This record gives sequence, structure tokens and C-alpha cells, in this order.
Amino acid sequence: MKVPTCEPPDHVPPPYHPFHESVYASVKEASGNSTLTGEILEKTRGELPIYCGNDDQILPMMAQGSCGAISVVSNILPDKTRALTRACLERRMDDAQARAEALLAK
Repeated sequence: MKVPTCEPPDHVPPPYHPFHESVYASVKEASGNSTLTGEILEKTRGELPIYCGNDDQILPMMAQGSCGAISVVSNILPDKTRALTRACLERRMDDAQARAEALLAK
């Protein structure tokens, strides 16, 4: 299987830059900057899996197009975290919103 490579946004600092010098299997995006996340997702056009690295941003990042989460809370509440990410992947956003709120209330 060939791992895709892509060009980064022009102003993205390391570790995202430069994609073209190395091959990445995926990116854990935990900057907390939704604009940056959107730019990375746009530039990679689905060719590079982007995972949310912040528990409080799983829903918004997956709504933007990230493919999942690398989560701390999933170690404590794996079923609830999996249910949230599955709801996002299946585009059941009302359900995902309720699950995110419940998960973060813990």
C-alpha cells in the first residue's frame, strides 16, 4: 500500500511542515486552532488521515472532516468515546452533540 503524501499549507509550522520531505501515515492535530485544522484538512483533501488530539474538540474537528480521535478520555470511557466518533462518522450530528456534551460533563 502506498502511503499518500501531500503539500502543507504555506504558513504551517513544524511538525506539519514540510510533508513532502517525509511520509506521514496520519496527523494528530491538537493545536486547538480550528482555522489551522480546516486548512490542514483542505490541503490534504482526504489523502492524509487527520485525527483530533483534544477531547473537547472531537465533535467540531470531526464535523470539519477529521477521521477520528486520539483521545485521553477514551482510556477511561472507551464506549462513550467510540459512540461519539461513530455518530460523527455516520453524520448523526444531533446524536453526536448530545454524546459530546455528556462525555465532557464527566
